[in-house]
Amino acid sequence: MNHRTRLGLISSDDQAAARDGLSRLRSNRDFEALIALLEQELVIERELYETRTADDHQRGQVVMLKKVIDLLETGDK
Repeated sequence: MNHRTRLGLISSDDQAAARDGLSRLRSNRDFEALIALLEQELVIERELYETRTADDHQRGQVVMLKKVIDLLETGDK
């Protein structure tokens, strides 16, 4: 299963609008709380993945959460 972000499929105008929206979100005081919550979920998912028998679904959860956090924090694809 491929978990790459699909931002390359979004038009330039839509990408610019999404980046502007993300910039506004980052300035919201609740943004840090959202990132902290997602990072806590990532820790839980990683622990489950590391303590259970290999599970592609669990691995996918870890990969996707990390990508979402990176996208929110840095804006990178």
